[in-house]
Amino acid sequence: MVFLGSNRWVGRHADRSVAVYAGRAGDDPTRGRVLVMWASAADTSGTTLDLPGAGTLRVVAGAPDATTITLVDAAGVRHRLDVVTPAWR
Repeated sequence: MVFLGSNRWVGRHADRSVAVYAGRAGDDPTRGRVLVMWASAADTSGTTLDLPGAGTLRVVAGAPDATTITLVDAAGVRHRLDVVTPAWR
């Protein structure tokens, strides 16, 4: 997996830390990409979500205890990401 990051959001949910790294696929500048990482004292897990045609994604809003955050793509379109599931809304 190739990833070029632009920014990140860090928060907490259900006694776990969660970090969302926003950016794009390194091998396709038109494919927005986020890495969602969960960490607790017992384990760490993560997943990748792509948004084809979005270009570089940036986190623009999300409180530290938020379950959804807002990202903006290269064209200025806003997208909502549910960090609990994780899935686009």
